[in-house]
Amino acid sequence: MTFEYPLSKQDEFVTFNQRLREIAPEVATALRGLRVAADAHGPLDAKQRELILLAGFAATRNEGGFRVHCNRASEAGASVVEIEQVVI
Repeated sequence: MTFEYPLSKQDEFVTFNQRLREIAPEVATALRGLRVAADAHGPLDAKQRELILLAGFAATRNEGGFRVHCNRASEAGASVVEIEQVVI
């Protein structure tokens, strides 16, 4: 499932990682490696991790991070109802 964002102020969406990769590709690669290592460390599954990240992005009004992790949460098995509850 892919989500639409009718309230978005962005015509074209570019992720933080895409922007970083243009400026400093080695840093983007290192940051991705850190994310992979952090995900592998501990008992939380992908759905739980994505829902936690979503809550943080919603609370800080980070539209880019919210978009990315909303889709990732859905891909990890989170339902729309679960995502809505996290945001509320």
